[in-house]
Amino acid sequence: MAPMSLAESGDPKAAVSLAGLFDGVFKPVSCEKDTVRLVELACRGGWPEAIESSAEDAQLVARACLELIYSETVPDQGMDSFVVGRLVGSIARNLGQSATYATIAQDIYGAEESPQALIGDARLAEYLRLLRRLYLLEEVPGWARPVPLRYYRDGSGLEADVIIELSDGRWAAVEIKLGEDKVEKAIESLNHLEEKVCSRARARVRPPEFKLVLVGVSEHARKVGDRAYVVPLRLLGA
Repeated sequence: MAPMSLAESGDPKAAVSLAGLFDGVFKPVSCEKDTVRLVELACRGGWPEAIESSAEDAQLVARACLELIYSETVPDQGMDSFVVGRLVGSIARNLGQSATYATIAQDIYGAEESPQALIGDARLAEYLRLLRRLYLLEEVPGWARPVPLRYYRDGSGLEADVIIELSDGRWAAVEIKLGEDKVEKAIESLNHLEEKVCSRARARVRPPEFKLVLVGVSEHARKVGDRAYVVPLRLLGA
């Protein structure tokens, strides 16, 4: 079972519907700007058995699970628990980034002169496959139509954190920000993305149904332009 989302765990009521945005349905709404609660929810996670627990107690569950994986599952698979522990830490530090194998190797063996001599690409790929099998790692690949959830990044550095594409071809672009200070630039970036990908005659890409900036610490869900919205993380649901 995948961890529950904030909407599924009821923290708080999901007042903005993702499906509704695809249908052009949106109503401005506000929520409490509670940074401490957002951090607590992130630390608590979405495991069903920990939903009613405090962040401190929920972390005990997560740590016990990791310790069991490191001490028993990893050795049973013929792999090094130390490497897996360092790899998990590296992935956490590079969360949301397009980290290369070289970056991860450097992060694992940063004090060594030639990290990739200690763990080559093929061996690192084996460790990553193990993490995927154990549901410790879920990757978001680059945009390749028609796959429902991807990210976008091109050679010029233009990017979107999430591309959502429905089976009927409708799609949306999402940027994720911690706070309101980066919202304006995020909207500009999404508008540039739309202009770039939709202007390619051969690509035949239809305009996005909406462009969304999903903000961690924010109070107000609002429309800010043509098919462009800003929504606090705690207000978004299916």
